[in-house]
Amino acid sequence: MLDEKTRRRLHENFVRYNNGSRSMENFALRENLRVNSASIAGKIRYSCVAYIDIAGFSTKIQGWSTRDIKTYLDAYYNSVMPIISAYNGEIDRIMGDGIIVVFSEVFGIFKNTKDAISHCVMCCAKCIEKLHDTEFAVKAAIGDGNLYFCVTGVEDIYEDLTCIGHPLTIAHRLENVADVNQILYLKDAMHFDEIDAALPDTFYRCENESIFCGLSESEYVIAEYDGIEEDDDEIDNLLL
Repeated sequence: MLDEKTRRRLHENFVRYNNGSRSMENFALRENLRVNSASIAGKIRYSCVAYIDIAGFSTKIQGWSTRDIKTYLDAYYNSVMPIISAYNGEIDRIMGDGIIVVFSEVFGIFKNTKDAISHCVMCCAKCIEKLHDTEFAVKAAIGDGNLYFCVTGVEDIYEDLTCIGHPLTIAHRLENVADVNQILYLKDAMHFDEIDAALPDTFYRCENESIFCGLSESEYVIAEYDGIEEDDDEIDNLLL
């Protein structure tokens, strides 16, 4: 999970980039420094994992300077961070354009499993809806199941609260085959019905495909955004 220093830096960048924005103050209040490694480490909990990244990122930045890439990514982060915050997602990793977000009862935010799933799906959907016609158009993949929350590293040198489990593998594998403005999730997901039901009407389901996740082949659902514009005020209202 992101440490306090990283969270603070991301928030400061957001404030600078969005000076005067309606959501700026509320995002500051919702900066979730809620991870307490002492109370979470060692627990196994059902979680819904979202992997969100920019479609065609590697091709897009070919020939760019490192400074240009950083400027581009900062603008991208400033677009998606308020949405992740609004839906109470806990960022586990940021890897360039790729963001892994965990939605779990272990953080004490969600009422139940269905609530965590709904927030995960809607977070992915809103990121796609907001960015679909911009230079940051994204794709998303969802994995669900039990995660083991633990501290890795060497004490007093480098320690990191993270999570381990099959949902991360699923999200990573599906992200690799997702296309722009799509959300992918397994047909045999632990809570498939809840994931499928949480998908907003602005997405339609394409023909299913298959992928190897581990040793077996699994069918996955492709849900694609239909391009209908949404009300941008919804995210601001969630941040209130």
